Amino acid sequence: MDIFRNIHISTLKHIDFQKIAIKKNTLPYLLVINMIINLNIFINLYKYNYVYHIMYNLIFSKFLHKDAKLSKLNTNEDKMNIHKIMGSMAVISFIYRYLYVYNKYGNLGFEGTLLDYSTFIVHQSLAFSSINFKVPSKRLPTKPMIIYEEYRQHAMVFTMRSTSVFLMSQYLKSQNFIIIIIPIIIMLHHILVDRITYIHGTIGNTAVRSTSELTNNSTFYKFIAKLYSLYQFLALGSMLLPNERSSDLAFNAIIAIQSSAFLMTLYRKRIIRGTTHLVIYGGCLILSTFHIIHLLDTSSIIGIIIVFLCRINFTQPLNNKYILWSILLFVTINRLYLHDIYYRSINHYHQ
Repeated sequence: MDIFRNIHISTLKHIDFQKIAIKKNTLPYLLVINMIINLNIFINLYKYNYVYHIMYNLIFSKFLHKDAKLSKLNTNEDKMNIHKIMGSMAVISFIYRYLYVYNKYGNLGFEGTLLDYSTFIVHQSLAFSSINFKVPSKRLPTKPMIIYEEYRQHAMVFTMRSTSVFLMSQYLKSQNFIIIIIPIIIMLHHILVDRITYIHGTIGNTAVRSTSELTNNSTFYKFIAKLYSLYQFLALGSMLLPNERSSDLAFNAIIAIQSSAFLMTLYRKRIIRGTTHLVIYGGCLILSTFHIIHLLDTSSIIGIIIVFLCRINFTQPLNNKYILWSILLFVTINRLYLHDIYYRSINHYHQ
């Protein structure tokens, strides 16, 4: 190996081996020479550590740009650092809810406290403060992971959707009102999203589809794109369908929205590469999906998957999202109503 060839011979060149050889009791000298050689080998191994270089090259070739600097996040558009402060608080909020609260209480802990309201204020302020930044008016076909106007406004509205679901679940104490009002609130947000797409985007052409075309419809990315889409259905369904932990589920949908926006910003600033977005964003989706599955019953999850399959496999009007979600909501409410009647009759019988 080159490492062993490049041992610093200069350290040994002043040693006269012939004189040492003719001396008596040369063993101590040979031991000293051996120690010097081993020390040089150790120094070279440390200096040219292959593992270090392999990891370094892997990180900067696959995950980070070679000129990655966090100082690139400093811009004149955020002179008061409001967006950075809100972003930092949002990261702390995610860590607190997913790592501390869940491990302690078994849920995300939204009970209507002042901290809960403050949490949503932080995340909503983060979404709204992004309006100060200049972004492309349309999606760049060759760079779909750069934030553009349609995507930014979608992120604002979807975050506002979560905030609205949280507020309604706290203010509407009657389950009957929640079942009626929350779906209407969600529908109004999605109508606004459709309007934004009509003005700023291309109908039927999402960021996921655009990236899929850029990657020549590779089998791997087509599979990933379907998983991304499935998650979006799970997130929407978790807020739409009645649940005792609606506030938790409303917050749970935000991590996908804001982690993606942050990663897209890092990508545009040439701090991270596309692979980093894929890995971290995928991890956030897995985390969020875990909490959805944890809180929803099996029938609701199956219903959401059926809506997803109808949406991607059928054509209009059979794949109309408003019709499909209305059917699922109607079926779920009736199922829960019959389930409630059944258990009430059982309890009445035993009494």
